Amino acid sequence: MTTIVRAIVEAADEPDLVEFDPYVPVTVRWSAAFTLGQRPTYRRARSDVGLVELKFHPASGELIELVVVSVRHWRSSESLWTFVSDPEGGFPACTTDPQELGLLSAVAHPNAMLVQFGLADVRSWTSSGPISFGWGLDDSLVAFSAAWTTAERGRVLPSAS
Repeated sequence: MTTIVRAIVEAADEPDLVEFDPYVPVTVRWSAAFTLGQRPTYRRARSDVGLVELKFHPASGELIELVVVSVRHWRSSESLWTFVSDPEGGFPACTTDPQELGLLSAVAHPNAMLVQFGLADVRSWTSSGPISFGWGLDDSLVAFSAAWTTAERGRVLPSAS
């Protein structure tokens, strides 16, 4: 079973690229992806809701790219997305087998998109710039959010603009 765990880091780098568009809702890339000399480790979260791909550095296991490839069913929320960040920090790292994760939901808030994997509750949140990671009780990755502007939200959800 794939487990994406919280790796405690002193300060997670902000992503070098956060891109929103109508065809691939969001692409997030950290600097290690630009200098990678070998094939990354891939993990997917797929369901009738959509498809998310996560790419990890093959040596360190650290997340280098997160792509929301498609979302078929957005739930819409008019409330602003808020959370309290855990001061302990943390950044996703991948362990074990290449099985797929379950993609439970995708919610479009006015100020952020929120994607949840499986049924586990979020215990704490950590941030890397506009990207936030939700951690379960066992420190596994169970959700993430990407802050967006009204214009970025409108590019992903044209009917919402």
